[in-house]
This record gives sequence, C-alpha cells and structure tokens, in this order.
Amino acid sequence: MRKKINLCVSVPENGVELLEILCRSAVSLASGLNEISLNFTYHTDDTKNAVIKAVSHILPLQGHKIEREKDNYFHRNSVTHSRCIQKLFETSDSDITIICDNDIALTSKNWDKKIVKYLLKTNFAFVGSAYSNQNCVVPRTMPIVAFKYQNIPNCIFCAFETNRIKNLTKKLCDFHEKYNGKEKYPVRLINNKDASLESNLQIGTYQVIDTGNLIPALVLNNKLKVRCFKCSTENYQILKSISANTQKFPSEEYLDGKKSLFAHFKKGSSYFDRTYSVQEFAKDIDDCLTQSLMSAN
Repeated sequence: MRKKINLCVSVPENGVELLEILCRSAVSLASGLNEISLNFTYHTDDTKNAVIKAVSHILPLQGHKIEREKDNYFHRNSVTHSRCIQKLFETSDSDITIICDNDIALTSKNWDKKIVKYLLKTNFAFVGSAYSNQNCVVPRTMPIVAFKYQNIPNCIFCAFETNRIKNLTKKLCDFHEKYNGKEKYPVRLINNKDASLESNLQIGTYQVIDTGNLIPALVLNNKLKVRCFKCSTENYQILKSISANTQKFPSEEYLDGKKSLFAHFKKGSSYFDRTYSVQEFAKDIDDCLTQSLMSAN
C-alpha cells in the first residue's frame, strides 16, 4: 500500500543549499511506490523564499516560521532547534515521519521501501542515527566530560510511524521549555539505575541533554524496539572526495547492513578544521545519483 512519507527538516538561514541536496537525493533514489513531501521550519522570510525556489519543483512542501531564541547564552541554538523539532512533530500528518538535519542526503536506491519495512513490517518504533560515544563540547565554566544518550535514534535522522508515536505522546522534545535560559544548563549526572537505563550511560557519567530529549524515556517506558544504523567515518562508499579528513567530527555515512543508506555532512564541523566542502559533498551525492540512474538502465 502506498505510504506518505514526510521529511521534517529545520532549515537555518544558510542551509538551503544542503536542503536541496537532501530533497533531490530523497526523490531521485525513492522507489516511486510512496509519496515523499517536505515539512520545514525557517527563521526568516528570505529563507522561506529560498526554500520554495530551490525545492518546490522537486517535492510538495509546507513551512512554519519559528523565531530564534533572542537571549545570548551557550545553548540558545538548541532551544531554537527544539522549538523547530516540536513544531515539525506536531504538524506532520503523514504515515511516516522522518525528522532529520538539513545536511543529510539519502544514498540508497529504494531507501523509502527499507524505512517502511523496518517500521511497518518488523515493528521498530524508531529507526535512524545514534550519537557517537565521543564526549561533547561544554563551556569552559563547566570543565567536565559529558556524553549524549546512546544506542537510540536521535533527531539527526529519526524515522517513525506517525500515529503510533503520537498516540504515545504529544511531545517529542521539551528542551525549549526546560532549558530556555543561561541559568538552566542542560547537563545532568546519571546517578541512578533508571537514568542509566534510559540514557544507556553508566552511573557516574555526565549527560548532555539534547533536543530529542524525550525519545529515550519514550522508548524505555513503552518498551519500544529501535534500530540504529551503523555509523562509518572511514572507507566511505559515497563520500569519496574525502581524502584526508582530520576533523574531530568528520562527515558520516550510515549503513544498512553493509551498504550506505544515508550520509551526514555535519555542517557543525565547520567550526573545526573543515577539509571537506559542501561542493564536494554535493559532487559525491550527484555521483551516487548518476550511478544509481545508470544501474537502473
């Protein structure tokens, strides 16, 4: 049966070029058996207009304006992002919702059939990307080693059956409600068994709370099955322009079995030593799409 799949994406002011790569890869590599659409948030009318110009000819779309957090503190962008994620969750009315970053690209032919299979035929509640076990960046005023939750899909790429999850909760995140202010820094000490089970972090570990902060508790409390695709940052199948990536947080490919399912450019790595450009990422994805088209013929 034909399913409606909603790509739900928060688009920053400079994120339209990467969004276009995501939309183009999603449509080009889809099976044609399902309906793909875009649900996006934006912060300025210029961004909204740029999105419409760039992708409205690729797939149907709807947008929602979210104001940026105005106060200046370390995690203000996460507060804004949380508002975006919650709005996307509330407004998605498709059979399947995929919340993902704008710098994702699909890399597998018939990717939509695979996602539908995992969610509707094998009973996974969430499938997607999981955080690495690398420690996170925290302000120098808190000189601690902290980690994000492990082994559960996050909002970098998180697919789920819409009605199933909405029947369990009205919120996918409330970070913007709990941590909106510089006096509310989102770090906690895992100091009991329940918190450890929820986060998959050992007691005594510091956890950085992220914008998908309600997903782990939702999984634990409802005993939901999840699948996290394996993250690879070496021996790239698609991102072949990466010759010597020395970044602390390199671009990623996520594997379904042994084959790449989607790639993550990791725009945030530009804060470090970026050795792999958006243009190179676009070329690698274009080469993937061309190869897929040629194999189909």
